[in-house]
Amino acid sequence: RGARHMDPTLITTFPILALERAGSGKLDQALEIARHANAPIPFNGMTAYVLQKAGDVTRAADLRRQLDEAPDSTWMVHTGRMFAYLGTGDTAKALTALETAFAQQEIVAHWVPFVDPMYDAIRGSRRFADIVRRAGLEGRGFERR
Repeated sequence: RGARHMDPTLITTFPILALERAGSGKLDQALEIARHANAPIPFNGMTAYVLQKAGDVTRAADLRRQLDEAPDSTWMVHTGRMFAYLGTGDTAKALTALETAFAQQEIVAHWVPFVDPMYDAIRGSRRFADIVRRAGLEGRGFERR
């Protein structure tokens, strides 16, 4: 909230604030904030996640389509795709994007820590544990705080 008041033009403010509100169970607030978010990859993936969770499935699908159509060489596109697919319940696509993000040396865990509720859908999966182990991050984020 402080970032929003200090610099409402900062492109990361709205997606991250919307994600925080969604993680706190405040979906109405998250939806209102996400509708104002206009951020690049990977933050638009966060926005797609929030929109999907809060019920704006049409706009969420539009953002996922944009992410899917972006060239694979686009900076952080796989992380954005993972965020977007975590909201849909399509854990296979989310895990594939996560795996590719690590293979491309994207800084996945830097943007949204594994303890975030966003990862709840995959946190308990053996594939998630294997991906995280291979990335050298074993032991991080298997337990929500």
